[in-house]
Amino acid sequence: MSTSADLQPTATSLTTISYFSTVDYAIFTVLLVASLVAGTFAGWRSSSGDTKDFLTGGKSMNPVAITMSLLGGVVSALSVLGNTTEIYLYGTQLWMNLLGCVWGSLVVVHLLLPTIYPLGLSSMNQYLQLRFESQLLKKLASITQIVHSAMYLGICLYAPSLTLSSVTRLSAGVSIIVLGVVCSVYISLGGVRAVVYTDVLQTTIMFVGVLSVVVQVCIELGGIGEVWQRAGQGGRLEFFK
Repeated sequence: MSTSADLQPTATSLTTISYFSTVDYAIFTVLLVASLVAGTFAGWRSSSGDTKDFLTGGKSMNPVAITMSLLGGVVSALSVLGNTTEIYLYGTQLWMNLLGCVWGSLVVVHLLLPTIYPLGLSSMNQYLQLRFESQLLKKLASITQIVHSAMYLGICLYAPSLTLSSVTRLSAGVSIIVLGVVCSVYISLGGVRAVVYTDVLQTTIMFVGVLSVVVQVCIELGGIGEVWQRAGQGGRLEFFK
């Protein structure tokens, strides 16, 4: 039976810092290079110069790849870091968000997509222009989206960069520059095709990594039952509260 002291991190564990090994640096470098290669390949494949193809991928991409790309966009590195911290500190009540996501998905699939997709638009801002016949409204919506994206993507870039700086000799500033440049280059070269291809790679690695951590923790602690018991003792199991 574990005690409350077993559930609390020790001072030694808080002060111990484990940096990347040579193998870790090699894997990280290969991932960055693979992202650049995917962007270059996608740009070469869609070298027709058509703007709509650049933004939509010709509407002929693999549905499985699109699904994984969308999944990677929703369950980003920011979610992996933030959700685990949220549940550790405040419990599992966060899972109630999934109920809203289910209903929201049904509305999008059965109401919005059948209406908007046949129009052949590249963005929702174009729909606003068509619906209200206002070029000004489209520009205002575009500016609002750019400001929102800049703020949100800044957080998305800062969180993994901060994590990376804690396990490498790189500072957070250098990490932000490296990741930002790599992402900007492959997106500029390949458009949405590059985004989808690299998302498939990054989403696969992200989920495999998270699953590996979960499996390893369960093995070290003695199984899923022991993990669940400790979560209950720590007051973190909350459902419909």
